[in-house]
Amino acid sequence: MSDIADQSPDHSDESIDTHPDLIDPEWNARVEREAQKAVKRSSVLRIPERAEAKPQRVKRDRWFGLNSRSLSALLGVLILVGLFVLVNRISGENQGAAPSPQGAVPVGTAAAAPTPTSRQHSQLNLNAPFLDTPAASWADGEAGITPPAPVAVGKWSASTVADAESSVKQTLITAHLDPAMLINHDATTYLAKLAPNARADEQNRLSTPNDRDNGAVSMIASGFHLLPAPIKVDGSMSPGTDPKTGDLVIHTNYVYAFAFDPGQARDVSQPYQIIVVQHIAEDFTLVSGSHIRTGDKGLWITSANSYLDQMSCTAFDQGYIAPSFADNARIGAPTDTEDPDALYAPSHSLNVPAGCPAPPQHA
Repeated sequence: MSDIADQSPDHSDESIDTHPDLIDPEWNARVEREAQKAVKRSSVLRIPERAEAKPQRVKRDRWFGLNSRSLSALLGVLILVGLFVLVNRISGENQGAAPSPQGAVPVGTAAAAPTPTSRQHSQLNLNAPFLDTPAASWADGEAGITPPAPVAVGKWSASTVADAESSVKQTLITAHLDPAMLINHDATTYLAKLAPNARADEQNRLSTPNDRDNGAVSMIASGFHLLPAPIKVDGSMSPGTDPKTGDLVIHTNYVYAFAFDPGQARDVSQPYQIIVVQHIAEDFTLVSGSHIRTGDKGLWITSANSYLDQMSCTAFDQGYIAPSFADNARIGAPTDTEDPDALYAPSHSLNVPAGCPAPPQHA
């Protein structure tokens, strides 16, 4: 036993650095691999979000090998160069362009906003006859006659007011926009909108039109034609009551602009020579009630006032509408006393001085 014990190796004097197990290459490699696995598992658990974010951050910060700071600087330089080239090109074009006549509007181009002297400096465009006039922004035809939201007025319910406003709108359409009245001078549809007993007097008046009848209806003088452009309309209506009777009254205040075809007329070059402006304020009273005679029930025109502008005085004297070029004179040309476009405004006073000479008196 002792011999065997004496034969066992004695390592008491050996250094740990020379221990046979620690210097075994295969053992050392295995220990190193296990240590690396442990470190890797620990790292993934601590920062999985950071590890996933790296590819996005790299993709966002680089473009064709440039980082974001370098790219921003390059884009700034390119923008400055582009602006410099653009400014110099515009400057060169402006210096080489021929000046345009003041106020001229070439056919087919957009016009600047109307000015107080637009009648004197507008160039006529038959494809857009209202260009450079206040009527350019108005609604077309019956779209310009828009009743307000119905409300109760006096003893009249909102529903009754709405019906009255709708009836008045249709009456205005038949009086000023319907070709039957406007061109053919046929008042049948228009008269049907009025109370039965209100029709006779209106029919008599229309059968012998004259300069005192302009306003309630619009009739184009024979031989004249409108351009294929919608009649322009601007204005308003509002409900009220008759202070004496309590009847429902619909107040209307509208301006109509008619563009005429100049045909073969000479020296026609500006909008005012072919556009006629008609401003009309009317009150329509709705007569109703059990105590009212059947023939009196319905709409009555209880007030009317109007003026025409830029028109033919010859046609006006006969109760019709025609453009100023029909008189071979500068009727409707701007004056020195008022903004020439002011008469387009629905807010303009209806009390205007006579612009036409008195018609000749017959013995």
